[in-house]
Amino acid sequence: MEDENGVNQTQAHNLLGLKTPVPQRRNDTALTKTLRSCCVIPQRYILGVMGLLGVCNAYTMRVCLNLAITQMVNRTKSSTEHFDPDACPSDDIVGGNHTITLKPYAIFDWDEKTQGLILSGFYYGYAATQVPGGYLAEKFGGKWTLGVGLLSTALFTFLTPIVIRAGGATWLFILRVLQGMGEGPTMPALMIMLARWVPPHERGFQGALVFGGAQIGNIFGSFMSGILLSDGRDWAYVFYFFGGFGILWFTLWPVVL
Repeated sequence: MEDENGVNQTQAHNLLGLKTPVPQRRNDTALTKTLRSCCVIPQRYILGVMGLLGVCNAYTMRVCLNLAITQMVNRTKSSTEHFDPDACPSDDIVGGNHTITLKPYAIFDWDEKTQGLILSGFYYGYAATQVPGGYLAEKFGGKWTLGVGLLSTALFTFLTPIVIRAGGATWLFILRVLQGMGEGPTMPALMIMLARWVPPHERGFQGALVFGGAQIGNIFGSFMSGILLSDGRDWAYVFYFFGGFGILWFTLWPVVL
């Protein structure tokens, strides 16, 4: 490979002890090439929108258990009621000690310590894959590092109700650790993609657009979880909804980029 002055760049790099850059080839499918040729929107803006949706979904899958667990745990309340002896009690009130079942779909008797351990399990896995995720994104590119990571988290989220009913708190804790491991490479991979795909003068805007998905995800995840859990609905719908959204996101991710 020679430059405009006829100098062989490969030999020059070898003399200086430098690595010769190898042009990167994109293995695009026919469908991807067709969509890219028809699209008038620059790829960096598509990356911004898809990155926003990906981060948003990542945070919804992270926080949805925080609300769902309130309807999963069957904590009963024993109470002693005291009535005024001079007042006439209602016919449907029975004095003395009794047990009240709080939620129709609450089938697990987990104490506060167990619940805290389950909720923290995600962050053990999340912290463990931050650095490896950045390394993988540098070596293989952020597109598939991010895509496969979020897909695994989405699948684990979708399967959460089945895993809980099969293995209880222990299996749920392991599943949450695996979810965190899948989501750990999200931020490093996106940073690498933004650095390579977006020109320097646009990185501030694109970074704010993409990483703003974290706060949107927190808000949307809490809001939708409340709606899905309202009126005594089954808590499993929360995991099916957000896990399904993550799987749908992944089906678009490799096609549009």
